[in-house]
Order: sequence, then structure tokens, then C-alpha cells
Amino acid sequence: PGVELTLTYSGPDNIVGTADDIVLTTTTDAAGIYLFDGLPAGDFVVAVTNNAPPGMINTADEDGDRDGDSGQFTVPADTAHPTADFGYTGAGSLGDFVWLDRNGDGVQDADEPGLPGVVVNVTWAGPDGLLGTPDDVVLPATTDIDGNWIVENLPPGDYDVTVDPTSLPPTLDPTVDRDAMADGSTQLTLGDGQALSDVDFGYNGGASLGDIVWFDRNGDGVQDGDELGIEGVTVGLLWAGPDGVFGTLDDEAFTTTTGPAGDYLFDNLPEGEYEVSVATATLPAGMAATFDEDGGGDDTIAVSLATGEVHDTADFGYNGTGSIGDRIWIDRNGDGVPDADEPAVPGQLVTLTWAGEDGVLGTPDDDVYTTVTGPDGDYTFAGLPPGDYTVEVTGGIVGAAANTFDEDGNNDSLAPVNLGDGEVRDTVDFGYQGTSSIGDTVWLDLNADGIADPGEPGIPGVDVVITWYGPDGLPGGGDDVVYPPVTTDADGFYLVAGLPTGDYGVAVVGGVPAGLTNTADEDGDRDEQTDVAGLLGGEAHETADFGYAGSGTIGDTIWLDQDGDGVQGPAEQGIPEVDVTLTWAGADGVLGTPDDVVLTTTTGPDGSYIFDNLPAGEFTVVVDGTDLPSGVTPTADPDGGADNASAVTLGAGEANSVQDFGYQGGASVGDDVFHDLNGNGVRDPGEPGVEGVEVTITYHGPDGIAGTPDDIVFTTTTGPEGKYGETGLPGGGYTVQINPATLPAGAVPGDDSDGGDPTTTTVNVGDTEDVETVDFPILGQGALQGMVQTHECTIDGFPLAGVAGVTVRITWQGPNGPTSIDVVTGADGSWTAPDLPPGDYTVALVTATLPPGVVPTTAEQV
Repeated sequence: PGVELTLTYSGPDNIVGTADDIVLTTTTDAAGIYLFDGLPAGDFVVAVTNNAPPGMINTADEDGDRDGDSGQFTVPADTAHPTADFGYTGAGSLGDFVWLDRNGDGVQDADEPGLPGVVVNVTWAGPDGLLGTPDDVVLPATTDIDGNWIVENLPPGDYDVTVDPTSLPPTLDPTVDRDAMADGSTQLTLGDGQALSDVDFGYNGGASLGDIVWFDRNGDGVQDGDELGIEGVTVGLLWAGPDGVFGTLDDEAFTTTTGPAGDYLFDNLPEGEYEVSVATATLPAGMAATFDEDGGGDDTIAVSLATGEVHDTADFGYNGTGSIGDRIWIDRNGDGVPDADEPAVPGQLVTLTWAGEDGVLGTPDDDVYTTVTGPDGDYTFAGLPPGDYTVEVTGGIVGAAANTFDEDGNNDSLAPVNLGDGEVRDTVDFGYQGTSSIGDTVWLDLNADGIADPGEPGIPGVDVVITWYGPDGLPGGGDDVVYPPVTTDADGFYLVAGLPTGDYGVAVVGGVPAGLTNTADEDGDRDEQTDVAGLLGGEAHETADFGYAGSGTIGDTIWLDQDGDGVQGPAEQGIPEVDVTLTWAGADGVLGTPDDVVLTTTTGPDGSYIFDNLPAGEFTVVVDGTDLPSGVTPTADPDGGADNASAVTLGAGEANSVQDFGYQGGASVGDDVFHDLNGNGVRDPGEPGVEGVEVTITYHGPDGIAGTPDDIVFTTTTGPEGKYGETGLPGGGYTVQINPATLPAGAVPGDDSDGGDPTTTTVNVGDTEDVETVDFPILGQGALQGMVQTHECTIDGFPLAGVAGVTVRITWQGPNGPTSIDVVTGADGSWTAPDLPPGDYTVALVTATLPPGVVPTTAEQV
């Protein structure tokens, strides 16, 4: 537009360039069109005379000589000549690139594609040099498949280059253009013949897509806390381009590489359709897909990305098919073999280091994973690719015990492993042994005083559990090591050795017989559990005792069953100093097995015995026959066997007080307590017994020594005939004694059978001997005396003469009726009857003993 042209009419002479030429001028309009009209017929010349753009050259005129002159032409009358055109071109050019500036830095990076199909409008300011005026010329260009564009043959001048926003993919924002205004438009001045190839336009979107490629060891499709990303994996992004259709020319592809955490990101993306894919060749060897977001399992995820969307869930999971693991245990005996009584170590941290794709441990591509052992001490690292690994036990048990076993034999808590593709390596064990021990005794606390007294037996068969509270020292912290129960031996002793240093709990968990309650544990709270704090290396802690007492009792009496009827009569005495053995069947309830507990006691002075604080269970009571008196035989025991033994089933808290044992001897001791009226120490016919005299018969016991604790004392009373005695006695030594206080008034003991103390007699009795010679004569303290005299006449005053040899009969009206004794007068006719008990007497002569011719004249009633 605005170009001035001249029209030269040849005039009447029809020759251009003569004086009759007529010259007209006009200017091109906005479209570059000009018109000379109302012309006569004739010859004409059109020429560009002014305002032709500087720097532009004529490329076309009607006569073809490109001099800005049409040459002479003839226009007939009433015709139009519309072909007097003039073409011009410049020598300059503008162009370059419209691209997806994903990182927004204004620099076209190698992985940032061009945007095809984008319209770039190049506006020349026209001949007037002013943009925005009617002579502006707009020259559009469209980017090719690579985002390139160019407008050539431009004249010098001022230009405005603007990207048509309607031709861009949706939601893109400018990031850079040549004048740094980042508004999708730039103004510039083009020199004559200048080629500007830096008129770039960068755009990006507000959306992003990415996340992580990770080592999904357990194959569950969830990235767990200990599952690491895979570094260095190539991830491709294919954009369907503005047309939203994959496989067309406007598709664009991007790539990136996962970082140290396996993360990747494609950002500043426009909305549209995308495919994200993993270049599997860049994965570590032996990896197989476990997860992609759309579930296709084909290493590719399709994503429809909305404007500004942050799509950060395009994850890819991969794992191998190999595994490494096994067990960490307390190797109590240090032999490197996990035995049945050696516990697992739970909660122990285990670290797995994979050498990565380069196969070299200690390089930047190493991947480190951790796990902790489970309740059974097992650990597993699954889903592993082939390669070189190290397994290390870190912390915890390492500081508390010594490594006795690892797979390579170095015993340094570290095991190297070369894992084959798909290999299951389940032999990577670690054993640890401490140097400390805990133990002592579980005992039957018979007196329930909480002190293990001499004679209180251990309880066999009790299960005790030792729990190491682990490296954290806290019970229940997840790293506790629970040792298998250890069972007390026949003496109630237990011991757990090979313990690490640290804090422990000791608890009784089973095998305690029914009916027993805890009376003692080391911390004093009687809850069957005690804590041992700060067990040191090499320490033998041997005070973790547990005492138990029951509330049951077994007992009663061992007695001398004199009448042999199996029932202890009121006068039948207990047998003291007899050992009684009680055998408890223990926790297994079976007598004769190693857990039996044997208790002993001795009968008291009354023959009684008792075992108290007993558990429930099966018992036998056995009387020690060697402690029984000589010659006795059993007459009764509770279970009827007459075998010195009784079986007892005791309930919890039961008081069984019927465990009596009766024994009968075959000997007897006794005889008479009598009035020895004639004082000869022999019970003569007619001498009466003394009734109601208390007689004590003391058996000297099995030891044969009177006055010792095994003596048995019998007390009886003489009957109407003065008889006394005890039958069913054992053989042995006896002391028989009368109680003088029970003698009749005025009576005193006479000489007894052994010639010693008149109240006491000692005798030895055979096992089956009946001793009926232990008499006690009783003497009175009164006396009768008188004279038998003769008179030679009957006249008083005549001298008297004693009559010797006359029998005087004295009759006592005693308790059993009249009893008579005879005395004989001496030479002087006197007589005396000493040692008479009080009472009524009759004194009479036996006249037959008088001299011949002598007759009685007087007698006296006393």
C-alpha cells in the first residue's frame, strides 16, 4: 500500500516521451491495488515512481525487465488493462521456532519439542514504517512438524511477530519470546537483506505428570517405607499433540531419568492425552513389573491430563523373584546350630545392601533396605533381583552378645550373598551367645514364711520362662526374646545360661501343682514374676527363687492299738518319735516319677503328726517301721492295707486328718496291788487287793531309755481285787509306778518286786511276753499287840505267866470282807501284828494251840 505510480499517456502522436505526453499519478490502496480509469485509447507506460519500499527489489513488471516500469502498452478504446502489476520482494527473513519450553527457562533444551501447526503472524509496518497504520502487511506462517517457521523475502523495516493464540494447544502460556516480554509477541526492526533466525517463542503448560519407579520387593503394588526407588531408569512421555490423537504427526515424545529416589517428573505440560512408559532395558537385570497405574502390566500408563493438573501417581513397581533371609537366634550353647531350646530374636534390625546394577558394593547405586525380625526371629527380603548383596545385623543384639554363627563363618554379623535370578536363599542365619545366666530354685515353702529353710524340698516339673527385654530394655517393646520354658529338675532347680547382657523378666508359667500359691519371689511381690535388671556379661544371677505353699493338710495319729480293733480308744496312747514320710506325686500326678516330692516329719508326744501347706494332688503316707516299738504289728491304716502306708488324694485346701495308723504289741504288763498284812512282800491267800490305786506304766520306747521322747505312758487304776495291767504292748523296757497319793489312808508302799523304790518297778518284757509279776504290797501303819497269859488260879492277885506258842488270829473287816492273819505268841506270851491298815479287827485265840489244860478266860474285841 501507499506506493505512488505514474501513468504516461503517449498523446495524439502516440509516442511516449514526446511533448504531448500526459502524466497521471495515483497511490496503491491497502491491498496494493491502484487504478487509472477514464482513459482514452492509446499507448501507455506505468512506472513505480515513489514510496517503493527501501531495500526491496522489483521482481515482476509487465514487460518482464524488472525495472519498475511496465513498458509501453496499447489500450484499445473502452477496454480495461488490469495486468500492469509490479511485484517487489525484500532480501531479509524472519523465523525460527515455537516450542514447548517445559522447564520454563527460555532455553530450548534437547528434550523440549517444537509445537507444530502454530500460526505466526509477521506484520511489516509497510512503506510508512509505522506499525498499526493501513499500510501494514501481515504475512502468516505456520510451524512445521518440528515447530519451525520462516517468512522470507522480507523488506527491511519494523515488524511485529505474534503467535496466534488460537492456533496453540490449549492452556499453554508463553515463557519467552525475542523481546523477553513473554507475551507471545515481539517487535523488531529488520535490516536490508537481514536474516533473523532467533525469533523464537516458548510455551509451557501448568500440568505435570510423574512420580516414582520403585523396587516393589513384596510385589503388592504399594511402596512401603522400606522399598526404595530405582535410580537411572529412563522414562518416556508421549504427548498426543494438539490433535489429541496418538500416531499423528503432531505427537511429541519426551524422556527423563529417575533420580536417586527413583523419582521422575514431566512438568509444565499442556492438557491432553499422554502415555508414560519405562524403558525396561534401563531397569536392573531380573526385574519384572508388579505395578503400573492403569493396571495394564505393560510398563506403560495412559493419562488424560487436565489443565493445570498435577498427576503424581504415575508409579511403576518392579521386583525380582529372588529372596534372602532366615533367622536370628540366641545360640545358647554356641554351636552354631539353632536347637529347640534356643529362642528367636524378634524386633532385630537387619540391613540388606544391594550392590545395584554396577554389581559393586560401596558405589552410589547401592540400594539399602532394612527390616526387623518377626516374633519367631525370621526375616525375609523378598522380590530381589539377582546380584551381590550383604546382609548385616545392626545394633541391638550385636552389642549384647557375641556372634557365634553367620553364613560366611566370619562371625562378624555380616554375610555376603551372591543371589541368582529367582534364587530363594533362606540360609542366612545369625546366632548370638551371651555369657550370663539366671536361675535357682522353685521350692515348697512348707511354713509359708518365704524363706527356703533346710528340709523344704524343691518342686520339680515347674516351667520357668526367662524373657530378655531386648536392646531397648522395655518389656513388650517388640524386641523381647522369650526363651523356651525350662523345667525344674528333681530338686526344683532351673538354670538358663548363654544370656546376653541387659534386663530380664523371670516368670513361672506352668507346672505349679494345683492349690499352691506363691509365697516368695525375688522382688517380693509374690506374683510369680520377678525382674532382673542390668545383667552383666559373665554374671551368674542365682537368686531368682520362687516359693510356693499350699493350704492343704494331711496327718493325724500313730497309736498303740492295744485291743487291736483298729479304733483308737480313749486310753490308747499315741506312739511318739516315729518318722512319717509323705510323698507327693508332683505336677505329673504320678507317683514314682522324677518329680515326686518327699517330705518327712516325726510324731509328737501324743503320736500325732501333720504335713501342712500342701498342694492338691496324689500322696502316699508311709510310717517308718524301723522307728516303731519292738514286736508291734499293724492293725489299721486309712486305706485298709495294714502295710504302714496309705494313698491319699488331696483336694485344694483340703484338711485330711484321718491318716491314722494303729499298731498292737503282743506283750502285757501287770499284777496286784495288795494289802501285805503279814509284810512278807508276797500276796498270800486272803490278803486283799487295794482298789483304786493309780498305776503308771511307762514304755521306754524303741531306744530302751527311760525319760526320752519316745517313751509311752499308760495310766490305769487297780480294780476291786487290786488287779491292774495293760495288754497289747510292745516288747521292751518298762517302768511301773504306783501313785502313793491314791493309796488308802494310812497305807504305805511295801517292798516291790525289784527291791528298790517301793512305788516303782522296772521290768524288761519280751515281744510276746505276759509279765504278771509286777506286784506292789501295801502296808498299814497301825499295829495290834497283846499277851496270852495263864493264871494258876482264879483269884486275883496271883502272879501271871506268859504262854508261848499260842496262835492269835486277827481278822480285819476290810473292803473285801473279813481277812484273817495269825501271829504266834513269844516266849513271854506277847504277840504283835504290825503294818495294819486302819479298820475294824477281831482278835481271837486259836484254842487248839493252847497248852493242855489251859482254857481261855478273857478276850478283847478291837
